[in-house]
Parts: sequence; structure tokens; C-alpha cells
Amino acid sequence: MKKYFPALFFLVLLASCAPTRYVRPLEKQTHAVSASFGGPVIGFAGAVLPIPFTTVGYGYGIGHQLTGYANVHTTSLVFGNVQTDIGICTRLWSSANERLQLTGNAGLNFVANFRQGDPRLWPQLDLNASYTLGKGRSFIYAGAGSWFEFSKTRVHNEPQPAQVLLYPQLGCQLVRKHFSYTFELKGLQLGTPNKPNAVDYKGIGGNGAIGFYFGMAYRFGTAGATVTSPRNP
Repeated sequence: MKKYFPALFFLVLLASCAPTRYVRPLEKQTHAVSASFGGPVIGFAGAVLPIPFTTVGYGYGIGHQLTGYANVHTTSLVFGNVQTDIGICTRLWSSANERLQLTGNAGLNFVANFRQGDPRLWPQLDLNASYTLGKGRSFIYAGAGSWFEFSKTRVHNEPQPAQVLLYPQLGCQLVRKHFSYTFELKGLQLGTPNKPNAVDYKGIGGNGAIGFYFGMAYRFGTAGATVTSPRNP
């Protein structure tokens, strides 16, 4: 397991092994259990596919404008690492009919190896603008996020070239009565050359990697709604 730890850290530093946790807050006192799948897109055995990182999590609507969440990265556990992220999502602004919304996420990402320790902590900030589709509650969104790196070195004690890791994101969330389904694309380390590298990352112009993610959540309690339904203009 020891040999996998540096590789896993490098993948973590590509930024965000999961889709945006909550683009819009849950309704007050609503619970949600969630799972996600996906990661940086790579070339493998002649195919192009995302690295299959998986996570499971829980969220709770603290108020109509605020949701708290916590997640465990299950793929990391397989390789002998504990990796978690916790945070909040809050609504910063919305149009009069709430069809257009601006939200922010603030979180902490933690990783440590069961045998070696070597704990790492990355604060994270995300900002998303979302727009409700039609008369339902499904929406599209676009935004940007950042991880903050405290360590001065990365894998193999190489110098850490950047203390702030930025990434754009674009996605769609299909919202049903109790279930919601998220599809998201991220641009990971797009300003960093991805070759030479042991992993064949697929980026833009030989830089970084494109991340593809799928998330699913089940809501229960109170109204069981992801967001307040948009009001008619």
C-alpha cells in the first residue's frame, strides 16, 4: 500500500476528486445521502475514461440558505488512506423568482495514510451560478473553485509550484421528487503540463486534465426538496 500513497496524493492535488457537493442548499431540515463517481480523464488500454474515484456522503439543511455536509472517499480507503471532506453551501444571491442563483461552498479536505500518517489538509472555496430549467427544479450551473496548498513540497519532495489550485466547472443537475442526478465537467490543473507522467491524463493542449463526474443523492425529511421551487415571474 505504501507505494500507492504518493500516487494518490498526486491525484488529490489535481484538485477535487468529486463533483461540487451542493450547488444549491437543501430545504431547511432536509436530509440527503449521496454518492459520486468519477475523476480526471485518462487514456487506459486504448480507451479514454475517468479515473473511478468514489465517495459517499451526507448533507443536512441547516436553514433555507445554508446546508452542511460531510463525505468519505471510499476509493482512498481501498488504498489504505482516510480521505474526507466537510463543508457548507450557502445561497449568496438569487433573482426575484429564484430561477437564477449564486451560491458559495467552503470546505476542508483531509487525507492521511493508515500506516505512515503524513496528514494533509486543503481548504476549498467554490462559487457557482445556476439557472433553473423550465418549470421544474432541474438546473444548469457554471462556476470556479480553488484548493489551498499549505505544503511547500509535493510528491517525491518536489517543490510545490502553486499554493492555490484553481479549476472551472460546468454541470447539470436533474432534480426529481426525492432523487437528484448530477453530471459535471471540471478543468483540473489546466495550466500545468501533463507530460511526462506515468498516467496518461487527457487535458487541453497537453495541460492538466479534464475531470468527469456523476453524482446521485436521495433526499428525505420536511419537503424532501433540493431547493425552493422557482416562483413565477
